[in-house]
Amino acid sequence: MSRALIQSPPKSHKSRPIALLEYLVLRLLLTLLHILPLALAYRLSEAILVAIHKAFPSIRRKTIEHIEIAFSDSLSPEEKRHLLHQSIRYNAWSWLEALIAPHLLRKAKYQNRIDASEALAALQEREADAKNGILLVSAHLGTPDLISLRLSQLGYPLAVVARPLDNPHIAKLVARKRRDYQRTELAKTGALRPAYRCLKDKGIVGLQIDQDAGETGIFVPFFGKLASTHGGAATLALTSKAPIFMIFCVREQPRAFKFKLHVSEVESSVNEPDGEDAAKALTARMTLEIEAMIRRFPEQYLWAHRRWKTRPR
Repeated sequence: MSRALIQSPPKSHKSRPIALLEYLVLRLLLTLLHILPLALAYRLSEAILVAIHKAFPSIRRKTIEHIEIAFSDSLSPEEKRHLLHQSIRYNAWSWLEALIAPHLLRKAKYQNRIDASEALAALQEREADAKNGILLVSAHLGTPDLISLRLSQLGYPLAVVARPLDNPHIAKLVARKRRDYQRTELAKTGALRPAYRCLKDKGIVGLQIDQDAGETGIFVPFFGKLASTHGGAATLALTSKAPIFMIFCVREQPRAFKFKLHVSEVESSVNEPDGEDAAKALTARMTLEIEAMIRRFPEQYLWAHRRWKTRPR
């Protein structure tokens, strides 16, 4: 049973000197992070992201603006400031783990710190009677990179829809680090066809739908305001008849490698009109699931992203 697809590496639009410099800086940072005790690495990641927020005030302004949109009436100004500071810390830890998780998860003690029991139960139940593959939909909440890494270790490798890295040196480095995890990346542009084939071959496809999709996206409510949303997950579910599971890797302890995979199934075979209306209705339901999880763990969401950037005409 095939669960993986092979993709060509992305083409770079950066000049060679800049791409090489970025690569060398990342290699140096990775070396330092691997040497440091994990507790110190967490603190270093916090310091780096705080410095970035100070060096680039626009990032901080966007983060504050998006928190204000989501919680304009439900949080006090003091609570919003607290959420801002908390989200910076949690995002820093998440980015750190995205870098070093392929190394850490080779050790049993770190594997055991990710509670995947809920995800395994859902996958095993659906795998037994599914005619097609399984669609896993997530968001930039917690540490989403750990989902595909840990599930692959448990016998469920994913084909992940993602934007290719535009630095070929870093892309090759990341591919080497994740070589043992059977995680396959499908370039976001043009991903529907290979993702559909993967699902029809009883594979598992993972994707995130919580980033601005531009003028071609589907506008659905997100925290009470219309947001352009990628419709690929809904299209894949409706055409392949694959079951949809929302999945989130949520941190259970601050400044520590301890997580739980939260899973819930979204019904796609409802009495909706065909075509765009059905895709919009399904996208809205998935987005509502994402919003509900963010409300439970708001400090773990990536508020810096311009989620409401594109406005409906």
